[in-house]
Amino acid sequence: LLEHESSMATQAQPPAGEASTAPLAPAPQPRPRRRRSPSHSPLYDADATILLIGMRGVGKTTLGLIAATSLRRHFIDADSAFQTLYGPISTFVTAHGWAHFRQRETEILQRLVEQHPKGYVIACGGGVVERQENRDLLDHFRKQVGPIVHVVRDQDETVRYLVDESAR
Repeated sequence: LLEHESSMATQAQPPAGEASTAPLAPAPQPRPRRRRSPSHSPLYDADATILLIGMRGVGKTTLGLIAATSLRRHFIDADSAFQTLYGPISTFVTAHGWAHFRQRETEILQRLVEQHPKGYVIACGGGVVERQENRDLLDHFRKQVGPIVHVVRDQDETVRYLVDESAR
């Protein structure tokens, strides 16, 4: 259909009663498709799990759900996994402190990437990159398993979202 439409391209018609002196331009030709050379192999398996990272409030969960649905994959939100195991994050941090929370977050990340190397989209917690151990794990994942997408959002939009979220 697109080739047919592009071959039908014409110039604008002159006003009624006037003859056109401009030659018809040739129809635009479709761009040739780029083909990968046979020696080029993909970086990851087609069904490799995709990790989403980014600061709190940028939309990792929303984009993860969209990606998982579009790619027909399973979706896991690491913060939800934490809450399933340990209860609300704020309650856990109040009772046990940030260091203990970050340790549990690391354990969950390790389990998720080990147990689900294919067929998933996983949204990581916003602070997961704060620990060197996690950064090393993410680097290994990127090099050996699958892609990592760093989700960013306009700073003012993120602040508005977080303020609205805390007001609920």
